[in-house]
Amino acid sequence: MKLYDRIILGIVLVLACLILAVVSAMAVLFSVKAFSLTHLWTRLEYYFYGRWEVGVVGGIFFMVSLWLLLSGLRSQKAPQALISSGELGSVNISFNAVQNLVLKVTRDMEEIRDVKVKIKQGKESLSIILQVVVVPDVKIPELTAKLQKAVKDYVESMAGIAIKDVSINVENIAGQYKQNVK
Repeated sequence: MKLYDRIILGIVLVLACLILAVVSAMAVLFSVKAFSLTHLWTRLEYYFYGRWEVGVVGGIFFMVSLWLLLSGLRSQKAPQALISSGELGSVNISFNAVQNLVLKVTRDMEEIRDVKVKIKQGKESLSIILQVVVVPDVKIPELTAKLQKAVKDYVESMAGIAIKDVSINVENIAGQYKQNVK
């Protein structure tokens, strides 16, 4: 679901909870004979019967509920990159597979403690964005240059896709923790 779908779903859920709370409270009041059902029905008929505003609001809620139901049922297709296209058909690779290739390269580097990978597709190539946490006492310019080359070469050789660029953002330097010896 997209962000605006989630926001609308949250609003609808809050309204549904409020309506359910009111209906539940009315059921409790009916059970203890606090007021009669005929009195309630007369009030509802007086306020809602024949009013076009009520129909519009009800129609809007009905359309929103159908929209949210259908948006929840739609399958989310994972983004893919085209490797090759020939007379036998096309070959695609998912961004998840490319991400796993990048993670393999970063796991082999001892200087990197943690990494997050984002992939953006261009017209004929991919851009890879890495957010890394490095170990202390590492030369960051040398490490990032080495990482850029390693990621670009490995993904291009294994997946057969062109990598436009590899951007690296060093988010943090992992802290060193001393253990207290007793």
